[in-house]
Amino acid sequence: MKNGKGSAQSNTVLICDDEKNMRRVLEDILSDDGWEVTSVGSGEEVLKRVDDGETYDAIVMDLSLPGMNGLEVIDQLEENGCDSGLVVITAYGSVEAAIHAMKHGAIDFLIKPFDNARIKGALRKIRESRGLLSTVQLSHPTLVGEDNHPLNIVGHDPRLTSIIHVVKKIASLKTSVLIHGESGTGKELVAQAIHFNGARRHNPFVAINCAALPETLLESEFFGHERGAFTGAHALQKGKFELANHGTLFLDEIGDMPLSLQVKLLRVLQEQKFSRVGGEKEINVDVRVIAATNRNLEEAVQQKSFREDLFYRLNVIPVTLPPLRERKSDIPQLVDHFMNRFAKRHHLPKLELNDDDMEMLTNHPWAGNIRELQNAIEKAVVLQDKDALFSGAFSTSSRDDVPVSAHTGGGEVAVNDDQFLLDLGEDSTIRQLSEVAADAQRAAVIRALKLCKGNKSEASKRLGVSYKTLFNKIDDLQIQISTTVE
Repeated sequence: MKNGKGSAQSNTVLICDDEKNMRRVLEDILSDDGWEVTSVGSGEEVLKRVDDGETYDAIVMDLSLPGMNGLEVIDQLEENGCDSGLVVITAYGSVEAAIHAMKHGAIDFLIKPFDNARIKGALRKIRESRGLLSTVQLSHPTLVGEDNHPLNIVGHDPRLTSIIHVVKKIASLKTSVLIHGESGTGKELVAQAIHFNGARRHNPFVAINCAALPETLLESEFFGHERGAFTGAHALQKGKFELANHGTLFLDEIGDMPLSLQVKLLRVLQEQKFSRVGGEKEINVDVRVIAATNRNLEEAVQQKSFREDLFYRLNVIPVTLPPLRERKSDIPQLVDHFMNRFAKRHHLPKLELNDDDMEMLTNHPWAGNIRELQNAIEKAVVLQDKDALFSGAFSTSSRDDVPVSAHTGGGEVAVNDDQFLLDLGEDSTIRQLSEVAADAQRAAVIRALKLCKGNKSEASKRLGVSYKTLFNKIDDLQIQISTTVE
């Protein structure tokens, strides 16, 4: 972050509380925790500093203030596009105030008096998340994905930075967006960023894959159906357009939509109304449409497989995501990001890669883009074996020291430059992934206990988990301590 004078700062926090003693207490607590602290006594002062160009990683805001109250200040900060992480504190907590604050960007809501550890923890969450999001983050502070991680667009490639600028400009508009990019480049992530950083963020984000359903079901998925509309329609069902009312509908793989449905989609985009399958009543909707495709739709238009009028209706704002092989400088940051994520998720140590490892990862073509890289790293972390990362990613690449062999219980897996051979022997059983993950964790725990000569406290530190977590793992995985340290 930078302040108004343009000098680099890190871990900057602005405290707003009308009680001088409380400001001093918070200054001491947060200074001791590594924050560069500025404090003010009113909401008007907060807005003035932000308007003057000062930026902060975090803002700690009291709700009961003279003049403008805290909620009014929060609303104004949001309207001005302030992206600071926000923590709200008050002596007069209410459910309504908490809901309002959280909806408008607060990551935590603390009622006075509160523990020092609680305020430190809330600020540390901001510090950690902003470190993961990188300098080109979009960052709505409360935005999380399905795996409960902040929405991350990681990288410094100039084309990615340009996309971020476009997203910020169009997030609060209703205009249609068409996202181009190969599979695995993060098209849905960008669509979510547009939605959650815009005026519709508190309303539904609904996604549908146009290639995943047969044509006979796709119309019903889009527009819903009335009871008895067709065999099996035992009840009224709302479609995606209706569910996305006042929000955003993300149409993934739009290039695979059948022509018959393209006509109906165009009508909805033009008129913002439709009828359910089997129904006559017209339903009005207010939906922003973001579409994505890995196909060249201009060629599809020339080949008459995609309607020209629908293409121009969708392609108002085009966004093109570069493949991972064209943004190699971002790969080390992505590797570190995914290593941290999966080590934390699976309660396993982060794998350490040397310079040669990183060079090979950087130079690999990654045909599956970020999705392939992510999957390869998760497999290596779960198995606690970086060779598993290379055997997956480089099964057909130029890694000279392959073949790599590993005994896996069901046989031997051998990987070389030309083929991926699996000799199952007499046992052709396919094991559940949960069993494989449990075995990998059991092996990692036993290895740590052996290296630490049975010292669970030391082993937990080496594994990167708490003592309690390790104790529970030993019990869950039925590990006998007496046999692990011999």
